[in-house]
This record gives sequence, structure tokens and C-alpha cells, in this order.
Amino acid sequence: MRLVNRDDVQAKYHFPSQLLSDYESWRVKQFAGQLTPATYTLADIEALRLMIRLQQIGFSSNEIEDFLALNLRKQGPPVKLIAMLTQHRQERLAAIHQYERQIAGIDYLRFQLTESH
Repeated sequence: MRLVNRDDVQAKYHFPSQLLSDYESWRVKQFAGQLTPATYTLADIEALRLMIRLQQIGFSSNEIEDFLALNLRKQGPPVKLIAMLTQHRQERLAAIHQYERQIAGIDYLRFQLTESH
């Protein structure tokens, strides 16, 4: 297990400073200070990549922490992780469908205006 420092990780992987700080805070909480926060392993790099993916799909900081904690345990099938992802997917689909209804309403009003003039 090769350890690298924060500066090396930031230079090589271009992770934002805030992401590294958030991860270090989470890791200290998870491991009760057993690890040096400023050193990273390959597993840490993978966790940071996962954090970025979760941010991109709209997870909040608390949800990311919960997801990482569940993912860290890896006990049995990832039922809770899949449930979290499924919930986010359903929320996004609901938002898309709401926008589709709004667009249909806009199109109808445009049609009415062009027909009446």
C-alpha cells in the first residue's frame, strides 16, 4: 500500500482542494483519526473519483458521506447503494417529466397565439 501526499494527489489527478478537504474530514470521522489525513492510498483515489461522480449526479454532501460509508463496508450485495442510486434516478426522471409537461404547455400556448393572429 503506497502512500502519497495531498500535493502529489492534487498534481496528478487534479482533484479540487475542497473535495480533498471533504474527503479528509469524512475519513477522519470514519476511522476515528487512525489514519493520517494528508496521505492517500489507491483506495482513497478510487473513493475520490466516486465522490466526483456522486457530486455530478446531484448527491448532497451528506448523501455522499452515507454512500461512501456504505460502500466501505461491502457486506453482501450493495442493496442500499442501489436503492440510493435508484431514488436519485427516479427524482431526476420526475423532474424531466415535469419539464416535459411545461414544454407541452408552452408549445400549446404558442400554437394558440399563432392561430389567433
